[in-house]
Amino acid sequence: RMTGKSDMAISVAGVDWLVYWSGANRKIHGVGIAFRKSKFLEIEEVRQINSRLMAIDFKIAGNKIRAVSCYAPTETGYSLGYKQEFYREAGKLGTVEIDAHRKVMFMGDFNSTCSFLNTHSHFLGTNLEDMGEYTANENGNCFIDFCAQNKVAVLGTCFKHKLIHRQSWHSADKKTKKAYDH
Repeated sequence: RMTGKSDMAISVAGVDWLVYWSGANRKIHGVGIAFRKSKFLEIEEVRQINSRLMAIDFKIAGNKIRAVSCYAPTETGYSLGYKQEFYREAGKLGTVEIDAHRKVMFMGDFNSTCSFLNTHSHFLGTNLEDMGEYTANENGNCFIDFCAQNKVAVLGTCFKHKLIHRQSWHSADKKTKKAYDH
């Protein structure tokens, strides 16, 4: 894990990358974005806000994009006020000083559970099946509010799987299982 705010160019297996990060000083958490070098890529501005948020404005093949890398506070150990402040700051990155032709992408780990997105999505294709009753943790509710307030569409992959393969987290008691969405 990298600390502080910085960037570097690296080469992995003959492929050149630009790596930007913003991390805590104690290697607890951080965010980053990596771009494969290309003649079509133009980095315009890098905003390393804190160890949980950063944004990069770039052009690729003439398209203007802002990529926002997020790492939301975990469910336990943080107050609701702290979590709401994180989402306020993230929302500013998606709306402040954005020209009409720039697309915004939020990506990262929102530490949320919210089955609401599976059953009340704007995409109601045949691959989406009811995952059961509505469940959301506190982070899930913050995430849902953030999406609604900022008019953010949630994208993900939806594949038809057996129920046993839909859960991505299994507790030590071997009874509690969850499908962590976002």
